[in-house]
Amino acid sequence: MAHRSEFYLYKRRKKKSSYWYVCYLDRDTGKQGNAKSIDVLKERLGLWDFKSVKRRDEAVIIAKKALDSGLVFQDRVNILFADYCLDFWNYDKSEYIKLRNTVKPGSIGREYALNMGFFLRKHVIRYLPEGLKLQNVQTRHLDAVITGLSRDANLASGTLQLISLSFTLPLKEAYRCGMIYANPADRMMKIVRTEKSRGFFSAEECSKILSYLSKHRLEIFPSYYYAVLLALCTGMRSGEIRALNMADIEPSKFDGLYKIIIRHSISPYSGLKGTKGKYERAVLIPESMKKELEENADANGIVIPSK
Repeated sequence: MAHRSEFYLYKRRKKKSSYWYVCYLDRDTGKQGNAKSIDVLKERLGLWDFKSVKRRDEAVIIAKKALDSGLVFQDRVNILFADYCLDFWNYDKSEYIKLRNTVKPGSIGREYALNMGFFLRKHVIRYLPEGLKLQNVQTRHLDAVITGLSRDANLASGTLQLISLSFTLPLKEAYRCGMIYANPADRMMKIVRTEKSRGFFSAEECSKILSYLSKHRLEIFPSYYYAVLLALCTGMRSGEIRALNMADIEPSKFDGLYKIIIRHSISPYSGLKGTKGKYERAVLIPESMKKELEENADANGIVIPSK
């Protein structure tokens, strides 16, 4: 069975040389479209090396690549960059988030998506040219966001890196899906991260906190008391402490000790979810603490039944 050609090539002779052009045929009607320069398609595909295409076989490859990437028949010229990024982080509508959470459940939580949208609205969009379209984004636009924030806002380098993810991840996905034909984020200015030393409690400081808890125990609301005690003795995060259930506390192989299996965390918007690192870990507590936690738990086994 004969197959309709997808395109045909021809040369146009100009003053100094001749150049390859391609005419694509509509897949449904067979109607011929306007001729497109192979050199222009090459540039839009991100393959620009300042050399004109001379060989027919190279022109065929570029014409086919442009067709397969959606450059020819998909009309994406009206998508605004800011709108695309905001939709990308819309937890309920984003195809990217649905895909990530289908492949690996819990990969992107509602809280994370909301934070990224917040970064875009507060920090990113004001530095972008009004009406900037997705296909017209250049590296200089992205650099302008980072340099503007570095100049105007007192933000830590780690925060700048998070803000940059709010637009670099959407661009990466747009490139993967063929919505753009080169990713301008690949060449953007790198953010040098400088971490402040956070330190940790010394043995003396831990003793002072324990002493305070002991002296003021009757004055402290029980759930607050046990939350601070758990944080001090186990290093659990606040969300993990709030999510702790008696079903997560099991006997250990060591006499007089029980182990807490840290499986979940709680956040305001996502509710119960996995831990920050997406893996379980175990910590040990004395049997006496386990009994006290059990007494504080509610009928559903929630160890810290408090908002």
